[in-house]
Amino acid sequence: MSLLDLLIGSGPGQRLVILGTLLIYAYLAVRRPEDARESARDGARMLVGLGTLIVAALFLASAV
Repeated sequence: MSLLDLLIGSGPGQRLVILGTLLIYAYLAVRRPEDARESARDGARMLVGLGTLIVAALFLASAV
């Protein structure tokens, strides 16, 4: 597995989603920087929230 596969995924669908997201954020950073900052903050908050749920689910699954 290469570093590129690790960063943007190995499948074409996953790569499309990640690259599309990066393009949208780049567009927002140029055209509407305040919206880009707010979206990044909200996305980071959501990622942390989902991360705790995923870790809890993994602990629960390993206990069963």
